[in-house]
Amino acid sequence: YKLPLELYQRLKLSLQHNSAEEIDHLNQFLEELPHNLKVEISLYIHKDTYKNIFFMKNKSMSLVAWMCPLLKSYMATPQEYIYSEGDEIMNMFFMKKGTCG
Repeated sequence: YKLPLELYQRLKLSLQHNSAEEIDHLNQFLEELPHNLKVEISLYIHKDTYKNIFFMKNKSMSLVAWMCPLLKSYMATPQEYIYSEGDEIMNMFFMKKGTCG
């Protein structure tokens, strides 16, 4: 639509906020459910995520259902450093596609 950059940035921030808010509401709702139902629904909702993460293979369904709502998307740019030697590790990254060194 060739929006002016400032308008596009405001729209993007609003969409990100709304999306994050919806996820928070869903996670709060899931927490109130009985454990088995919570696991089943979480697995269904996040199946496209966990099926593409090698680390999740052969893990208990309870662990996968617990981890998936905690995952956040991040797209690194080419030549971007995720960690440098000596950095304090604050996050765990799962690479969906691409290469790294």
